Amino acid sequence: MRPYLAPRSVVVIGAGQEPSSPGHRIAANARRAYTGDLAVVRPDGASIAGVPGYRSIRDVPFAVDLAVIAVPAAVAPLVIEECGQAGVHAVVVITAGFSEQGAASGTTDADLVAIAHRSGMRLLGPNCFGIIAPAVGLDATFSAVPPTTGGIAFGSQSGGIGLAVLAEATERGIGLSSFISLGNRADVSSNDLLCAWVDDPATDVILLYLESIGNPRQFLRIARHVASVKPIIVLKAGRSTSGRRGAASHTASLASDDAAVEALFEAAGVIRVDTLEEMLDLAQILAHQPAPAGPRLALIGNSGGPLILAADAAEAAGMQVPTLSEGLRSRILERVPRAAATSNPVDLLATVGPSEVADVVGIVASSGEVDAVVVASVGVRPHEDTNLDDALNGSEPAAQPVPVVISIAGIPARLSKRAVFRYSESAVRALSRAYGWTRWKERHAGAANDPATSEEPIDWLAVRRLVRSEAQACVDPNRWLSPDAGERILYAAGVHLAGSAIAGSESEMGECVARLLAETGQVVMKAIVPGLLHKTDAGGVILNIADTDSAVAAYRSFVERFPALTGVLVQEQVGAGVELLVGARQDPSAGPLVVVAAGGIEAELLADRVVRAAPLSVDQARSMVLSLHTAPRLTGFRGRPGVDVDAAALTVSRISRLVSAVPELVEFEINPLVVSATGACAVDARLRTDIGLNTVRPLRGN
Repeated sequence: MRPYLAPRSVVVIGAGQEPSSPGHRIAANARRAYTGDLAVVRPDGASIAGVPGYRSIRDVPFAVDLAVIAVPAAVAPLVIEECGQAGVHAVVVITAGFSEQGAASGTTDADLVAIAHRSGMRLLGPNCFGIIAPAVGLDATFSAVPPTTGGIAFGSQSGGIGLAVLAEATERGIGLSSFISLGNRADVSSNDLLCAWVDDPATDVILLYLESIGNPRQFLRIARHVASVKPIIVLKAGRSTSGRRGAASHTASLASDDAAVEALFEAAGVIRVDTLEEMLDLAQILAHQPAPAGPRLALIGNSGGPLILAADAAEAAGMQVPTLSEGLRSRILERVPRAAATSNPVDLLATVGPSEVADVVGIVASSGEVDAVVVASVGVRPHEDTNLDDALNGSEPAAQPVPVVISIAGIPARLSKRAVFRYSESAVRALSRAYGWTRWKERHAGAANDPATSEEPIDWLAVRRLVRSEAQACVDPNRWLSPDAGERILYAAGVHLAGSAIAGSESEMGECVARLLAETGQVVMKAIVPGLLHKTDAGGVILNIADTDSAVAAYRSFVERFPALTGVLVQEQVGAGVELLVGARQDPSAGPLVVVAAGGIEAELLADRVVRAAPLSVDQARSMVLSLHTAPRLTGFRGRPGVDVDAAALTVSRISRLVSAVPELVEFEINPLVVSATGACAVDARLRTDIGLNTVRPLRGN
C-alpha cells in the first residue's frame, strides 16, 4: 500500500508551540490514535502536544515513511531537500504560497516536485489540508472533528470542502478508509488516488471533490477500470460558462465546458453529483448496500404525501414505481389494516407501527418484483425514527436482497448503517444515481463494447503524419486547413465525402463544373476565403448550379463580394437526407470529445446535441446518434422513411477515432453530414490544427 495511505512512521516538521497553529494541531491529532512511530521536528527540538521533538529530520531515531511539512514557504524547498537526504518516502506539504499565487510566488509547485523526485519521494500538496489513514489510526490534518472508520475513501482538491465533508460524514455515521487533501496536486493527483484505492480492501466507495482534471486521457483510462470494480462519486466544481472561450465553430460552442466534463464522466463510469449533500446521500447508501440492479422502486410509508412526492421524484429521475402483483398485495394485507393502499405506493396508514412496516418491507424486498425500497413516512410517535430504524435493522443492510433506505419527514438523519434521509425525494434521487452506475457497468461490460476496437483497419499513424504535414503547410493564421487538405485527412480516416474539386481561376472553375455536372447533374459552389467559416451566412454558398453559365455568374459574384477570395470549391450536390453536425475537439478539461447535433443552419437554433468522450465503438456511436431529440427524423417520422443510421454511426465512430489518435487536430466538424437511405456523406468540413500539441502524446502507434 502507498506510504501516504498507511505510513508506518510519521514526522511533523514545523509544529509550533501555539495550539491553534496548523502544525501543532496536526501533531496533536496524530498523537490521538496513531499506531506507528511519531515525532516532530523544530529548531529547538522541543516536544509538541506530547509528541517527542528533534532538531533535524536526520536526528529522528527511526526510518520515516511520511513527513508532514508545515513550515513557511521560503524554507519549504530546503526542508523537502533534507527529507530526501534522510530517506523519507513521501512528503505532505501543508504550506501554501507557491503556484496558487501565480507570478507572485518565487518558488513554483514544479520546483518542489523536482526536489522531491530527485530523492525518489512522492509529494502531496502543497497548499493542502493533510491526510487521514484510519488503517493505522493516523489523523494528520488540523480538523477539529475526529474521523470515523469505515469504507469510504475521500479525496478533495479543496481543504475547506474537505473539512465540511469530514464533519458531515461523522455526523451521518459515514466512516472513512482514507482521506487525502490534494491541494495544488503538484505531484500526487486524483489519478494516483484511484490507482491506490482500487486495490485497497478497506475501500468500498470512492468520493472525489475536483475543481479541475489535470490529465483527462489518463483519468478516463484509470477511472473506467476503477468504476468497473468500485463506485466513484465525483462533485466537480465550475459548471458555469463564464470561463468558456469564444466559439470559432458550432462544435466549440455546442461542446461547452460542463458538457465536456459530463461526457468524460459518462465514459469513465463516474457517478456525478451536483452538491455535497447529494455526494453524502449516495455514499450513505453505497457504503453498506449494493446499488439497485434495476429501476423498479417500492415506496412504502404511513402517509400519502411523502409517498406521492417520492413517486413524482422517481418518474423525474427515470425510475419506475410498478404496480405490485395481486399475490404480493394479499401478503401485505395479512400484516396491516385492510384499508391500506397496497398497489405501490404502499400507504400503510398512520396507525401502523414500526414492526408492521418492517414486516411489509421484508416481504416486498424479497418478492423479486422490485429493485429497491424507499420507506417514506412521517413521524407521528415519539422516537419514530429510532424505532423504525431499529425494526428495519434486524439484519445487516448488505444481507438484504435489495437496498432499503428510510425517509422520515421532519426528522434529521441519525447515525445508522442504513441510509436515513429527511426527505423522500432525496432518497429517490440517490437511488437513481446509484442505478445509473449499474447501467454503466452493464453497457461497458465485455470486450464487445471496447471503444479501442476499430471496426475497420485504418493506419492512424499514417493519418497523424498526414495531419502534421498539412498543418506545416497551412498558411491560415488561425490554423484552419484548406478544404482540399481537410478532404485528404477525412478520406484517409475512412469518411465518405461528396465529390469535389478546387478551382483557382474562372477557367479552372469551368473545367471543374463541366466534369462534375457530367457525373452528378448539379453542383454547389463555395467561396474559399481565409477566416470565413460560416459561408452560408456570408453568401459564400450557391446551390443548384446545373450549367456552366450559372457557374460563371456565381464565380464572378464571389469575386465581387470577397476581395480576399483565393479559390472556389465546386462540389457534388448531395441529394435529400437528414442533416447532422458531427464535430470533435481537444478539450483541455476533458480530453478528446465528439459532438453530434442536428445539422445544417439549425445546429445552434435547435440546440439538440450529444457530447461524448472519444474514442467510440460503432455501437456506442449508434447509441449517441439515436439519443438526439430529433432522432425520429433518422428512424422514420410521420410517414417518412428512415435513413441509414448504421452509416451515420460508422462515420461518428471514425471521427471519434480520428480526434483520439491525432491530438494535433484541435477542432473540426462536418456540417452537414447528409444521411440518406443509402449511406452518409460529408458535404462540408473544416479542420483546425496545432502541431504544438505533439506534446500530448509521442508520435507512435496507437
